[in-house]
Amino acid sequence: METNELFLKTNIVARINNANILASRVAEQLVPVKPLCTALGVSYQTQQEKLRNHPLFSSVITLRVTTGADKKRYEMLCLPVKYVFGWIFTIHPDNVKESVRDSIIKYQEECCDALYNYFFITQIKRQESFGNTITLQNRKKELEDKPDKSEDLTEYIDVNKQLKDEKSIRRKNTRIEINGNMLFSEKDMKGKNKPN
Repeated sequence: METNELFLKTNIVARINNANILASRVAEQLVPVKPLCTALGVSYQTQQEKLRNHPLFSSVITLRVTTGADKKRYEMLCLPVKYVFGWIFTIHPDNVKESVRDSIIKYQEECCDALYNYFFITQIKRQESFGNTITLQNRKKELEDKPDKSEDLTEYIDVNKQLKDEKSIRRKNTRIEINGNMLFSEKDMKGKNKPN
């Protein structure tokens, strides 16, 4: 298969305004921009120019030969599927078809929720994990200091497992920086009682 004929095998990745949005079935799923613009009712030429002038999107757009709705083959501007969501977020709801306007607003609200959850909720979970770790470390020390450790061996093993789980949670919810600038204060990131 030639690289310019990637769209001979496709999957439906979304349905917008009763139109199927297709992506190639290759490692980097590519989505043609024009059918999305048609489904949304926005100007393809305007969006094409916006994508080509954007510092992020211009670096990932590509031209590929694909089959149009009329079953003819065309060279189309495509975006990797992982960038489509960010691009749609940049489209102003006043510029789309009235029939999809509410859906675009809802989609953009869900994007805001997802970003908020990623940047803030994960940090809250990290802080909670620090608190849990301190409690578990204190309990582990109490168990170690008991003269007859055999009575509490099962609890000791369970506490050690929970400590490992908490460490995994904190590793997963690491602090986020953009261009070396922290999005949160050190106090927010570390929690009040950060364990070693």
